[in-house]
Amino acid sequence: DDPYDPYPYEPYEPYPTGEEGPAYAYGSPPPPEPRDCPQECDCPPNFPTAMYCDNRNLKYLPFVPSRMKYVYFQNNQISSIQEGVFDNATGLLWIALHGNQITSDKVGRKVFSKLR
Repeated sequence: DDPYDPYPYEPYEPYPTGEEGPAYAYGSPPPPEPRDCPQECDCPPNFPTAMYCDNRNLKYLPFVPSRMKYVYFQNNQISSIQEGVFDNATGLLWIALHGNQITSDKVGRKVFSKLR
C-alpha cells in the first residue's frame, strides 16, 4: 500500500508475458523473417524497411521485398537493370545505384514506372 502509487489497485508487471516478448506486445512489428531478404543482402531487424546489398560484387539486382523503402546497391558490378525488378516494391523512396557499370541503354524502359 504505497500512498504515492497512482494506480494502487492494478498489479504491476514490468513486461507483458507471452511468447512474443515485450517489444512485440507494445506494438512494434515482429522481426522480418530471414526468407524475406535476398541471400546476397542484409536486412537488419532494427531497420526493417532497408535492404543493404552494397559492396558485394553483385552483377545483377536481386529480388526486392515489397516492404522495402530504402535499397542500397552501390559499389557492385551491376551493368543493367532488368524490367520488373522494382514492380513488387512500389513504396521505394531511395535506391542507391552509384558505383556500378550501368548505362542508359541497359535500363528497361519501364523499370521505374510502378514507383511513385
